[in-house]
Amino acid sequence: MENILVVLDGFDAQTQAAKPQFFWAESCNAVRPTIRAAKVRMVATRPSLPDGNWYTVLRELVNAGSTARLIVCSPKPDDALERQALACGADFAVCELAGSAAVAQQTARSAQAA
Repeated sequence: MENILVVLDGFDAQTQAAKPQFFWAESCNAVRPTIRAAKVRMVATRPSLPDGNWYTVLRELVNAGSTARLIVCSPKPDDALERQALACGADFAVCELAGSAAVAQQTARSAQAA
């Protein structure tokens, strides 16, 4: 399952045009090398992860010296989680974090319906 979406800065050196790259990860351990090695613009994550939670990802961003925004994505409203995320400097969104496979399936369904 894809739990974390990382949006990387993908600036083209010749045109200086922003072409962001997207990276999906399933756990804190899987996303850690990307956060430390790349210029990260934004991270969206589910509240709970197999090896931690959204706060673990936030600590990774801080430890890497990143200025990326963290968005905690909850499939349902959760006032306590929202307050906690905002208090820690993260953002909160009520949405389902759909992985690349789910997006590809939805795109295929849309194309078939047309």
